[in-house]
Amino acid sequence: MTRVSESPERTGHPDVDAALDAVVALEDRPVAEHLAAYETAHAQLRQALSDTPELSPAEDEAPAEAVELTADQAANADADQPAG
Repeated sequence: MTRVSESPERTGHPDVDAALDAVVALEDRPVAEHLAAYETAHAQLRQALSDTPELSPAEDEAPAEAVELTADQAANADADQPAG
């Protein structure tokens, strides 16, 4: 039997690492068990992708300031253009 991996590379995200470990562990399990394990791993990975860390108040305001600065720059650039 061909071995997939002895240990997958760690991602630093515990839920993702657990899902990957479960898939690698299937090498020693009957094929009949694979589908359920893949479905579980898929659900775990989807959940990990949908989990977003909450922003602190300072981080939450930063994008708005950047958008305002960009809008100001765009307005200034438009004012410098000759009338067409």
